[in-house]
Amino acid sequence: MNNPKEQITGITKSGDSNVNFVINDFHITFMNNTLNHKAIRIVPDEGFIHGRTHSKYTIAIKCGPESLDFVEQAHYNSFSYIVKSSYCPVHKIEGFDKIVFTGGTLNLLFNNKSVSFNNELSDINKQLVYDVCNDAIEFDFIYNNDNYNVNISSYYSFGDGVNGAFLDNSKVALTITCPKNCKLLDVYTFRLNIIKIISIMTYRKNVGFDEITIYNSHEDDHPAYVYINEKEQYTAKRIQTNIKFSDIKEGLPALFEKVFNSNENNTQYLFEFIPENDYKARFVNYNMVRCIASALELEHELLNKKDKDDGKEKTLVAKNNEQLKLLVDKIKNEIENSKKGVNPLSDKTYSYINGNIGTWSYPFVEKLHNLIERHKEAFCILYQCDINTINDNIELYKKFRNKITHGGIEVFDEKVVKTTQALAGLVYCCFFERIGLDEQRIKSLCEDIIIKNV
Repeated sequence: MNNPKEQITGITKSGDSNVNFVINDFHITFMNNTLNHKAIRIVPDEGFIHGRTHSKYTIAIKCGPESLDFVEQAHYNSFSYIVKSSYCPVHKIEGFDKIVFTGGTLNLLFNNKSVSFNNELSDINKQLVYDVCNDAIEFDFIYNNDNYNVNISSYYSFGDGVNGAFLDNSKVALTITCPKNCKLLDVYTFRLNIIKIISIMTYRKNVGFDEITIYNSHEDDHPAYVYINEKEQYTAKRIQTNIKFSDIKEGLPALFEKVFNSNENNTQYLFEFIPENDYKARFVNYNMVRCIASALELEHELLNKKDKDDGKEKTLVAKNNEQLKLLVDKIKNEIENSKKGVNPLSDKTYSYINGNIGTWSYPFVEKLHNLIERHKEAFCILYQCDINTINDNIELYKKFRNKITHGGIEVFDEKVVKTTQALAGLVYCCFFERIGLDEQRIKSLCEDIIIKNV
């Protein structure tokens, strides 16, 4: 949500003293209000400077951990602040247990059916007749071992413009209800995760919302509005070219769980190759080649783990990994025998050898072939050619990727570009398998949507 048009003025506290502030387009000026102009120190409270506006609303200004020290004035640029539309005696927004994302890119990911028009009755009665429908998609997902509820739906509203009164049902809202009160700082974690989800669904990174509101049922029913300093325009893609929530309905709980629970120690997906915006989606670059290769290696690893968890030990990936493991175990036994032999090597040498063995895996091309075999029909739809041609071009892609990875310079040709785009679609196929979509659904998505993007 962008900055409101009007200037915001208000008061925050520094000990027992009041400090005035003015917000202009996320630039905040703090002014010493004391008669003797004594030194002022504003200490952040869990990442926010809390106060109230002169309209008697509660406000929380996002800031860093350092205190703000000044005598007369201090200037601060913040990327966000939160305003609650009610007066709170302690001048502090205590957190939230519900967060609502409205409009923006969400409008491109949902088929709105909240209003159904009855044309026949409208003609008879000479007035608009419509039925209100419940088009919500609702599910639960687990985040940090707690159960969260998600409701995605469209809603309607009446308006009056230069062309007369109208009924609008184009807005979509995504609501997350939390099992417990979340810290105010968690707003930005929720926002970032939802942006990652809709980036995957649109194949664009420039996505966002018209409005973000939070609620705290332990205080009152008044919403707090989250303002974010965003300058980039959101994607203008047509709804037909996006993966909609209804398209992957059965996989939504797993999708949310993987995105929300992914971290540095538990990477659940890699979609860094998604284009920044509509313009950059026209091009393929070195970074995209590298990121797609990394994403496919991760998918190979996670699908192998999924097969083991599902008891599918006879899949091609599982069998190949089992053979490699047997070979590694055999070599490790030989190393142990060498240590006990007549002329053992130094401990550092053995440590180096064991460290090297620990990184052994199948060659990148073989991993690619395993994944392609897993989604052969879907990949042929993306590539639009037979499997023999695909195998030849995969070898070209491997050589191209290896050269640029080691600092070389290579010129793109049509085969490498086409292979790169198809492999981006393969990442989607593998990821969709891991969130529970069946192969028929994956093929359908490739035919109808994915091939239009990658």
